[in-house]
This record gives sequence, C-alpha cells and structure tokens, in this order.
Amino acid sequence: MDQTQNEDDVKHIKKIRFMAKSCMAAGFASMWMKPNLATVFMLSLWTFSSWTTIAHHTFHGGYNKAD
Repeated sequence: MDQTQNEDDVKHIKKIRFMAKSCMAAGFASMWMKPNLATVFMLSLWTFSSWTTIAHHTFHGGYNKAD
C-alpha cells in the first residue's frame, strides 16, 4: 500500500461495498411489491455505487499499490 493509504481506507471501501450490497438485497427482496419505486431506487443505488466505487478509486490510483 501507498504510505498515505492505511487500514482506514480499506475499512471505508468495505463499508461502501456493504451498503451497496445492502441496497441490492433490499431491492431484490422488494421486487414482489407493485407499483414499487423503492425497488427501482435500491437497485439503481446499488448499480451506481458499485460502479462509482470502482471507477473513483481506480482513477485516483487507489488500487495501484493495494494488495
């Protein structure tokens, strides 16, 4: 890891990923309800946060020296 990166950064990424996966689970669990904007919101938030977590940290070099 880079000297400016530490365990707090890893914990932060894991927390964001946990929240994204929670949105996925809530979205899939609520798909049976109609009409349902909550499902659309949760699944959209899951997709958006998953891609932005990957893209943001990659573009800023966050994974360059990570194990």
